Amino acid sequence: MTTLAMIFGMLPTALALGAGSEFRAPMAHAVIGGLITSTLLTLVVVPVVYTYLDDFGSWVGRLVKQWTGAPEPRPAQVPAD
Repeated sequence: MTTLAMIFGMLPTALALGAGSEFRAPMAHAVIGGLITSTLLTLVVVPVVYTYLDDFGSWVGRLVKQWTGAPEPRPAQVPAD
């Protein structure tokens, strides 16, 4: 929400609508591009990379257990009433 507010707030400067605003337009382009990039990194790239690394860690753990011959953990048994 704050990212969208900042982007929409910078749009008049980025579009160079006012007098003398063509001097500040490149700064507005950089700010808008940075906000979009950081938002995509935060919401898409970081969770995807985390998921891949977590799956890779689980795969390595299973591989190590297989090589060392460690027994698989058994599920807990619930006593019958």
